[in-house]
Amino acid sequence: MRKLYLVIITSFLYFNSQAQCGAGYTAVALNWDYLDFIVNSGSYAPYLTLAQSQTQKFSFGTQGVTFTHNYTTANTFGEVGTHTGDAGSFGQGDDLRFLGDGTVTFTFDNAVQNLKFSLFDVDRRQRIIVSALNGATGTNVTLASVSGSILSFTNNGTANARVDANNSSSANNSSNGTVNVTIPGDVTKVTITVSQSNTAFDEDGSYYISDISACSVGSYPLNYYVVAKPFTNQPSYVISVLDNNIYYTDVATGRSKLLYSDPSGNNINSAAYDPVNHQVYYAYSLTTTPTTNKTIYRYDYDTETKSVFIPDVTDLGIPTYYPGVESGAAAFYNGSLYLGV
Repeated sequence: MRKLYLVIITSFLYFNSQAQCGAGYTAVALNWDYLDFIVNSGSYAPYLTLAQSQTQKFSFGTQGVTFTHNYTTANTFGEVGTHTGDAGSFGQGDDLRFLGDGTVTFTFDNAVQNLKFSLFDVDRRQRIIVSALNGATGTNVTLASVSGSILSFTNNGTANARVDANNSSSANNSSNGTVNVTIPGDVTKVTITVSQSNTAFDEDGSYYISDISACSVGSYPLNYYVVAKPFTNQPSYVISVLDNNIYYTDVATGRSKLLYSDPSGNNINSAAYDPVNHQVYYAYSLTTTPTTNKTIYRYDYDTETKSVFIPDVTDLGIPTYYPGVESGAAAFYNGSLYLGV
């Protein structure tokens, strides 16, 4: 079954603190330096509801992970580079920032192993409980401090591990308020519950969630496009678009051959070809009403049939902005359509 990831983000092979994965698993991470955790404030506000910002799905290797939270608009900041005390942690660069008490949950489509992430700026008597489940069964969570002595742990090594900070403050360039979280066993769901957030002259109650790494089942094939390999003495080609026409283009000479023409659209954008099922996916661009342009089309070369693949991408819970689906890009790989919005 073909899958759709309507995102401009994807997961990456992890670069730090990831243990060796077992057979059938691949080391994967959400790296917030390259991702967009959307918020319904600023330029996003006219196009994004609070509910949409509170439930977001990301690709994680060959599967997906869904984030949910109950923070208000004012207390959700998305990915930021504010906290810089990364030494000894499981994350680098940008982190997710939330302000005050609340709950953040991330749920994997399939169980992962050796899950790791860090919590930053846990201080001023703040309390955080990290709970983990594999399906309906609890799985053990291990919490560890990085430096200093402002943190203490309760129920460590259980499915509901807790960290409490004393009344000291941890600066954004410090690791004193850093908690490294490790869940070695199978896990599908992690819940971070924050309470007792305090404010002082040097603390606003913020905390941060780092990059998240794990061993995820499955891997991307290295020969997915072998079915599209040119025959002997045929040139290599790429798919290219001019106005409402899609071409095969010889990469060596630039010579092109018409593949498909769509007379109902003046401009084709975000074209992606499935070489296994001989189908091309695309959107229209430069329409007179880009804000309402949210449709993805599919053309089947075997049946010579055009159809609407997705009438409205926002029905999938993915917001679009003033250009609709007109300014993204697309790729098709391993049975999935990756579409930038």
